[in-house]
Amino acid sequence: MFQALLNALGSRNTTTEDAAYDDSLEEQPDDDIVRVTTRNVRRRDPSPEEEARRPTQWVAWRISHAHKHRCREWVAARFPDCTLEQNAKDALLFSASDAAAVVAALAKDEHAARHVHACAAHGGSTARLEDVPGLAEAAYDAAAATAARLRVRGAPGLKEALLKNLPERIQLTPRGASHELVVDAVPATHATYYYVGCAPLAETFVPSTGDAGDVCRAVHKLREAMVRFALPPFRRVVDVGAAPGGWSQVCLEHGAELVVAVDPADLDADVAARVVHVKKRLEDAETLAALREAGGRFDAVLCDANAHPAKMGRALHALRPYLAAGATLVLTLKQPSASTKTAAADTGEVEGALAAGGFRDLRTAWLWANGRKERTLAATYT
Repeated sequence: MFQALLNALGSRNTTTEDAAYDDSLEEQPDDDIVRVTTRNVRRRDPSPEEEARRPTQWVAWRISHAHKHRCREWVAARFPDCTLEQNAKDALLFSASDAAAVVAALAKDEHAARHVHACAAHGGSTARLEDVPGLAEAAYDAAAATAARLRVRGAPGLKEALLKNLPERIQLTPRGASHELVVDAVPATHATYYYVGCAPLAETFVPSTGDAGDVCRAVHKLREAMVRFALPPFRRVVDVGAAPGGWSQVCLEHGAELVVAVDPADLDADVAARVVHVKKRLEDAETLAALREAGGRFDAVLCDANAHPAKMGRALHALRPYLAAGATLVLTLKQPSASTKTAAADTGEVEGALAAGGFRDLRTAWLWANGRKERTLAATYT
């Protein structure tokens, strides 16, 4: 079976049949994160010089295209010695001096881990499919594994071939394993490389999941922003565009004494029972009257409203009489129709509007929890 797989994935010359096969790729179901096809299969073996320059440890990330930029930022900020080696469909491959440390750091970062499908450390690599069983056996032995759970990513059919061709002494089982043996296939320009690693189950990456008690996914944006910008605790909060109540929920979790939630739409029932809900828009007179009745002196204004960021930046000026000096602003910049080129201009416009309204120390970040055309801004009112 393994020889049949070699024949299917091995080197071959481009033919009319290949061209037809490539043209039909758009119609195939996207059932694998990275497909090994005639478009990216090995055309030639790397030269000895190329092999000599290759590192000895790697970290393979399985991640959506929308989060690749944030992944590269995350790695660069924490592990400056890492180098991006390959950028494939829904996959990034970094060389690292300590691959296991990268995986361990990711596992501890709940905000990043929530958006990463898989991440594994590897100590072996080859562009020759026939060498994969030997690397898998060597990784198993080096890790002193007694039984391993096998995971193969990006190479359809390879898992079945390994199960049939690895020696019987290599115990592979889906349950009761001590280790995880991982093979990641990552296509490069001239070859598909196979990365092999084996680690104790306690050291493997497990994607983070949401809390069942969360009102909505928006809670992750504020939780991440509080860590990313090192924000102080909020005591008295105005939450603009609050529905269904995710950001209000986070404020209450962190000990807020008063939350005034401004939104014409309904809030989650549990949240609504614990906040002052003003079912009006920010610009309505009733909203400002409610803020006066609450005593003003708010130390935080939050806004995740679905509105153009520059418009919202100007609208927030109405809140200035009710903010305490040093109050924190957290604003989601939503740019649903902005291109990459115009997004920077839109951000500059809202920053200008906020600066004119007395907000300083403006900081903008593309959080893991942000959408593809969202950014989060934090500022301080003076």
